[in-house]
Order: sequence, then C-alpha cells, then structure tokens
Amino acid sequence: MLRRPPQRIELRAQDVAEWEERKKERELEKKSSSPPSVLPAEKSKAARTAEINERIGYNPDVVEQPTNTNFTLPHRL
Repeated sequence: MLRRPPQRIELRAQDVAEWEERKKERELEKKSSSPPSVLPAEKSKAARTAEINERIGYNPDVVEQPTNTNFTLPHRL
C-alpha cells in the first residue's frame, strides 16, 4: 500500500491506480466525517481547568486563609 505519491522511477499502472483509489477514499472520508464539536472558548477552558484541578488534587472552592491576618510589609512598620 502506498501512503505517498509514487515517484517517477516507481511508477506502475497498478500503483498509480491504487494511489488514486486511496486518494478518493480519503476525500470521501473527509466529506462524510462529522465536523469536530465546536465549543465556546469559555466552556472548553472551564472543562480543561476542572480536569487539571482534579488531576493535581486542587479544590478551588476551599481556599485556605492565611493564619496571620494582621500581616504588614516590613517597609510599612
């Protein structure tokens, strides 16, 4: 089976016919296949973020608060 166009040196009638047949089959598959699902960017981003959070074990609903709430920067003392 040829997966690339036959070179001039390799040309045989059978190879050319096989190549053209496969080419037509690929074109028909492209036309008959359903288009990929198109999701809005926000939905796909949310799904991707949720999957990553689940994988790393992060729960965005539970956010730990710092223990020292009266924290000030050293230059403001």
